[in-house]
Amino acid sequence: MLNVSSKSIIIEQLLIRSRHALKFSNKTIKEISYELGFSTPDYFSYFFKTQTGTKPSLLRRSVGS
Repeated sequence: MLNVSSKSIIIEQLLIRSRHALKFSNKTIKEISYELGFSTPDYFSYFFKTQTGTKPSLLRRSVGS
């Protein structure tokens, strides 16, 4: 057994998919948040920032630089 909770696996998958979409797609943060199943873009931004320490918009800007 790996001693990893299902919640942590789901969070990690959401972060992987979030980062990928932010870096490699032209979709808006709003579109990405709904595609990933978040109820609002604000909640997606809150989730992303609490998990990574950075805002989704900042990750997107750093990729484009």
